[in-house]
Amino acid sequence: MISKLLIIASVATMGLARCPNDCSGKGSCGEHDLCSCYPGYQALDCSERTCLSGRAWGDVADGNDQAHDYTECSSNGVCDRKTGECTCNDGFTGDACRYTSCPNGCSGHGTCEYISEMATDGSIQFGAPTDREYDLWDAKKSRMCKCDGYWSGPDCSERMCPKGNDPLTTMTEDKIGGNTNEVQEVQTINIRPQVTANGDGSYVGLGGDFTLSYTDAYNQEWTTRPIRVATHISQTRVADASTNADGTVVKAYIAGELIIADSGAGSDTTSTITDTQRRLNMFELYDSIKVHGAGYNSGTSAVTTITDIDCTYVLALDGSSSDSACTAILSPRIPARTSAATEILITLVSSDTGEIGVKRMLQELPNQVIPSITVDETIALASNTYKVTFSDSANSGDQHMLSCKVGACDTDGCQPRKKAIKGLFRQVVTGATPTADKVKFNSVPGMTSNFIPGTIEVMVNADGTKARSAVVTAVSDVELTLGANYIYADTGTALLTVYQTHDFTDDSLGANTGGVDNNVAVTSLAREKTMFSVTATFVVGATGLNKFTATLSSALQGMQAVGDTVSIACTGVTGGDVNDGYYKVSKVEGTGLTLEGHMTAFATGTNTCVVKKVVASPCTVTETQKGTSELATCSRHGNCDSQTGLCACFSGYVGEDCATQTVLV
Repeated sequence: MISKLLIIASVATMGLARCPNDCSGKGSCGEHDLCSCYPGYQALDCSERTCLSGRAWGDVADGNDQAHDYTECSSNGVCDRKTGECTCNDGFTGDACRYTSCPNGCSGHGTCEYISEMATDGSIQFGAPTDREYDLWDAKKSRMCKCDGYWSGPDCSERMCPKGNDPLTTMTEDKIGGNTNEVQEVQTINIRPQVTANGDGSYVGLGGDFTLSYTDAYNQEWTTRPIRVATHISQTRVADASTNADGTVVKAYIAGELIIADSGAGSDTTSTITDTQRRLNMFELYDSIKVHGAGYNSGTSAVTTITDIDCTYVLALDGSSSDSACTAILSPRIPARTSAATEILITLVSSDTGEIGVKRMLQELPNQVIPSITVDETIALASNTYKVTFSDSANSGDQHMLSCKVGACDTDGCQPRKKAIKGLFRQVVTGATPTADKVKFNSVPGMTSNFIPGTIEVMVNADGTKARSAVVTAVSDVELTLGANYIYADTGTALLTVYQTHDFTDDSLGANTGGVDNNVAVTSLAREKTMFSVTATFVVGATGLNKFTATLSSALQGMQAVGDTVSIACTGVTGGDVNDGYYKVSKVEGTGLTLEGHMTAFATGTNTCVVKKVVASPCTVTETQKGTSELATCSRHGNCDSQTGLCACFSGYVGEDCATQTVLV
């Protein structure tokens, strides 16, 4: 009887067995009386909190590139099991101790930045920032102080002292170990339209404003006032003069859609420019312009001022249009000429444009941070290039890169206020069929991809007699849909010239087409060629370097350089567009380009490809020559007091930066 009772008690005890502490209410009891804890809890009874995990600062690698696995508190802290929060070791912070902390909170004179941000920050690093991208495992973990201007040190607690060029040194070591004369920094500013993959159309003019920002040797950034893009418009001359009904001769220089008229009367103090395609919108009221071209000389080209400009038009939704001629009134008038001109050019020559504008705005920055520079310009119809030489001793040594602002600054709080750089895009379409409310291109898909919704100018006849404004409401592969019956319908095939003004932004890569075709001929103003069209094949290399095989003349080779990014778009053969895309150039030679990037072999020789150079922004800055003179604290001839930011010069040296020698040594 007793044994039976013991058995019954044992069975009852087994039936009442439970998980430890009923899993503390933080889990569910499962098989074998084991707790299955809810997320965020652990231990046999689920009574302990788990802490957040991050990539470990240090662990044991278990293979090539297999380390820094996820661990609690990133292996640099202790988890509080009651609160589930990490108590980080000294020098680390964050919800999982995932970040390094900045010493002393940067002392109130700086900000705590990721190492990846510091690596590409042009105000901290010298040279092109894109050359130092950092994307390793701790790119968003390791941090350091970015000090405000005129402060330095690991925690930004030290004042910076003046810097200068050591007066005792005039030579520097070159790449092969020899000595060479010190040179000043040279940076090149390039302004050009953006590009897309296809080769349809090109930009025939630039306008608008840009600004330049300069970071001095003390990490203080300064931004110029707006600088005008050097604007040119150009047309080929087709006539010289006409006669009024009363027999008076009107001096009219007609260049396609551009007419420059001068009455020739001594009492008339003005001349008039008429442009059927409204390119005068690239200019502004009171601009100083120069009218010149092939066949003109310095004695007959004229500099004058735009005293009035009217390019207004009215577009109603019912299709009615009241276009007026786009005209500009010039004063003083353009004198009569006897020499014929095969090309007419109108160039902006105001004091805030071109090399004069770049030099003036940089030298007018506060505190004379750039006392003196030399600027050389190369101006083309669709590009501006400025070579800036930092010639003053105050800007000796390797300089921070200038940065260029392209987009408009016209919103509340944005300074300095400016307009965007804009480009006049032109596309000539053969075999087009214009209707009253559509501009239908030929059957090749993608020819319209360079246009955007907005206002366009459409010229049906080459002589400009059928030129109208219109509003594009939709863009498809082969046609532009207009908001109303704006333009002239034309039966059969037609030759259309379509213009549109595009505002650029700092990140407009691929947004609009651009480049200058090497086949476009001009007579007096150089174009910087950036694209060409050739018959090519593709050969895939075993090392990841592929060959774009084509016959390239020396001129075509000069359009691309090692390191350039190019876009390639091919047509003419079925499947020939298989390699359309973007590539990096690793070699340029007469037999073609060696390119980096994935590519498929394509050997059909009738494939026609358009190659264009691509840049990251419509305005880029490159270091043409690195400054090799010193930019040393107290010019190496004094001690810096980090509390006051003043130099205590050694005997024989004076000046705030100790750069002036008073005795011979």
